[in-house]
Amino acid sequence: MNSLRIETMTQSPQTAAEKNRAKAEKVADQFEAVFVKTFVSSLRQTAVLDGEPGGMFGTGPGADTYASWFDDNMANELGRGDGVGIAKALLKEMERNGKIPGDANARTDKFSQQVERIQRIANGHDLKASMSKGTGGFNGIL
Repeated sequence: MNSLRIETMTQSPQTAAEKNRAKAEKVADQFEAVFVKTFVSSLRQTAVLDGEPGGMFGTGPGADTYASWFDDNMANELGRGDGVGIAKALLKEMERNGKIPGDANARTDKFSQQVERIQRIANGHDLKASMSKGTGGFNGIL
């Protein structure tokens, strides 16, 4: 029997470049999560409440369990949504160095914005406004 992998059975198969980008995104997100958890843990350990040693949870039984739980949950909350930006910065740097392809959605959005601007210029909307500001004719528009 021919063993097929689930990823080869999708309606829109990924190219090798898309797979590499997806893998890079996953690794960048994991790196950010580890970094944020380490950062939160370091901050928590330096916290002193009422002069008690041991940080926020003291040194009693179960303190390490609560501390670990706190670190995990705080890191998850900070990483929710767009995170703190470390993963984005890593991906942007990898794109700049040609290690991964650029984000197709970002390229499509930028292209759409350029097309809309050209259409407005062709309709004369931006042309009149740019010419009245004295921006230097077509060079100022584009």
